[in-house]
This record gives sequence, C-alpha cells and structure tokens, in this order.
Amino acid sequence: MKILILAMPASQLHGGYDYCNPVQQQAYWLTKYLDEKHDVTVVCLDGSSQFKNMVTSHNNAELAAFTETKDQIKWGEYELVIDYTVEKNSYSIIKEKGLKRLLMCHPLYHNYSTPPPLKYPCIVGTSDAHCQYLSERLGVPVRELPYGYELPDKDVPERDNKGYLLYIGRIAKAKGVHEFLSLCKKNRFDAVIAGDDKNVEEGYVFNILERCEGLNIRYMGCIDESVKMKLLSEAQALVIPYLSDFDAFVCSTLSIATAMKIPTIALNKGAVKEFINKGVNGFYVDTLEQLYSFDFNKIDGLTFDYNYKPKYARIEELITAAISDPW
Repeated sequence: MKILILAMPASQLHGGYDYCNPVQQQAYWLTKYLDEKHDVTVVCLDGSSQFKNMVTSHNNAELAAFTETKDQIKWGEYELVIDYTVEKNSYSIIKEKGLKRLLMCHPLYHNYSTPPPLKYPCIVGTSDAHCQYLSERLGVPVRELPYGYELPDKDVPERDNKGYLLYIGRIAKAKGVHEFLSLCKKNRFDAVIAGDDKNVEEGYVFNILERCEGLNIRYMGCIDESVKMKLLSEAQALVIPYLSDFDAFVCSTLSIATAMKIPTIALNKGAVKEFINKGVNGFYVDTLEQLYSFDFNKIDGLTFDYNYKPKYARIEELITAAISDPW
C-alpha cells in the first residue's frame, strides 16, 4: 500500500525552535511501523532537523519539504493520506483529489481552526481518554491510534540513577510545574526541571525560576532529544503532575520512560491509567495530597514487566479499516 504522511511543522507551535513536538513523534513512530509493510512517503512541513533525521533513518521513507514540493506530489499514487497538519490548504487538495483521508486530531490543537470534522473519513485520537474527549467535542466517532513507543535505535544512555526526580514538559501552570516544586521542597528532594519555556506565560516561568533558588533543583528549560534521554537515564523517577485531563491525553514522555525502565509517578488525569500499570512501571495517585505524601521507596519494587505491543499492533487494524471501510 502506498501511504503519504503529512507531518506537522514544529515552527507552528515553537516559533522555529528546533524541537520534535509530540505530533511529529507520533508521525515518526507510525512511519517506522508502516514502513515495514508499506511504501511510505513522509512530507515534512518545515519540520525540525531532529524529525527529519529520525524519518530519513529509514531506508524506504522519502522526505520532502511540503512548502516546496506540494505541486509536485503525485497524489493519485497514494491509497491513503495520513494528515497531521489539520490545515485547510492540504484539506482542499485532498478533497479535490478525492482521496481517502485519515485525520490526526491531537490534543495540542484543541482550539485550532479546522474544516468540519464530519467531512473526514476517519478521525483518530492518541488514547482512549483522548478519543472520548474528541468524540464528545466533535459529535462523531473517534478511533484510537496509539503511539506504540519503543526505545530509539541508537544513542540511548546506560541507566545511571543519580537520585533526582525529573519533570519534563512545557513550563506551564496546567502542567503542574509549581506542584512539582512544592513536592520537592516539602520532601527535600533533588530535582531537575526541563521543557519548552519559549512559548508559554513568561510570568509563570519567572516564578518557577525564583522558587528554584535556594533549593537543590536544576532548571534547564528547552532541551534537545539527546539531553532528554540522558536526564531520563539518570533520574530516580519521572513525575507527571499534570492538573488537567487535557494535558495528559498523550503521555509520550511516560511511554519513553517505561521503555527505558524509568519509574513514573503521576496524578491520575487523562490517559495516565492507560499507560501506568500500578506496581509494574509506576504509580498514579488521585490527589495532590497523595502526591506530596507518596512513599518513593515503593518504586524499588517495580517489575517493568510491561508491553505496549497489544496497542501497537492495532495500528495495522486501524489503517486497514480506514481503507476498506471509511466513515
């Protein structure tokens, strides 16, 4: 099957910052899976060099720049277009060509202006919780297309527990970074905070920086993928203190941490329960009070006998359904 994947540009969310955002991460893993069975072309919309390097590491994946080659794409060659762009321009082209289409609806773009969802043959979410949210919001059925994370092929640091708690994510109030700080201060934990602080509320970032002073907490701000992997490999545990269901629909860093056998402690929001098996790869708690009082000695007994393959295998089933029985 010939499949065209339209990837989301990092610059739309990160102001040109060279960062592989979660949409591109999912496009990468989907490409890696489909490339084993299908003829896949990835069109990268002004994507980060990190994303380009990941995609071009696969022999059969052809990378092009959509802004330069959109008129040269031979649309009629493809049996399926998987669109991460949610842009009216690409939507109009696909509609004009009469192609089947699988739309990637992602939680980062819940306020993004899109064409009417009922025009799409198939809408997908990244987790069961995300699908339920989208279905209620859009009023149409939504299918799950899981991430299917696994360890990267190379440059994965050896596990070297330095004994600190780690927060990785946007430096935003909804992500609960201030609650992570309160947890570390209350229990006198060593900690590291890293994530995108370029396109968020400036006052909140300054507040976080001020609160780090005098504590054994290292603030790193924006990091690249190699630094992210090193921080994970050295962490005692990853902490996910997200305060809203919306921000926890994806759990991408949690998935990577599990693949690296890094314990995760999280508030029970969004899709957290779908990714954490208590006592296996981590724990989740229902309240901030429970997070503050959590006994981190429990993580020593985690087995990590955990496998994403059941969800991962459903990708082919979903792709097949989108071709043979579109809505």
